[in-house]
Amino acid sequence: MKWYKYLSLFLLLFIFVPIVKAETCSNSEIVKYQELAKNIEITYDYVESDNNVFFKIKLSNLIPGLLVRDVAHNKNYNYTSDNIELQDQFYQGTSYKFYVYMETCSNKKVYSHYITLPYYNYLYNDEICRGIENFKYCQKWVKTQNYEELKSKIEKYKQDQTKKEEVNEKQNGLFDDLFEIYLNYYYIILPIIIIILSITIWRYNRKEDLF
Repeated sequence: MKWYKYLSLFLLLFIFVPIVKAETCSNSEIVKYQELAKNIEITYDYVESDNNVFFKIKLSNLIPGLLVRDVAHNKNYNYTSDNIELQDQFYQGTSYKFYVYMETCSNKKVYSHYITLPYYNYLYNDEICRGIENFKYCQKWVKTQNYEELKSKIEKYKQDQTKKEEVNEKQNGLFDDLFEIYLNYYYIILPIIIIILSITIWRYNRKEDLF
């Protein structure tokens, strides 16, 4: 009767094994949650301190039924309120991925959000950039090199600006000189101009008459 014992044991195993059934969702339900997942906003803010910047990321427009996964930090966030401020560290010049899952349908992924944090120029407020804040490498959100490389580029930029100003001053000076000559001798220059224009018009009209 050994076979009977084995058969009984086999049947008991099947009786007590829980039946697991995967959740299924309709296409319309998946599309609905995809649209809701698109409405989730991933935004950043920052705090400046001692020539450095600390970024904060916030999740907004969260709703029950959706779960957001921070891929970089391997953390999940489900609905506890409409807005959640993440407490992890986030670094400048880095892109971060956030996947959105339905909490039903076996955690089906329905959307992906991406956010890229800008590079912070800690030298933008330095004395070296004073007076040339519009220069590319003196702006707040730009990737810069080390101090010596930046200093070299700024010095070249300032030299180029000085040359442009000198050329403009020469051009303006020449115009001012010509205008001053005209004011001093207009009673001679003006009649000459009128005579030249009159002769030019007369010759043009005569040429038209010949044809």
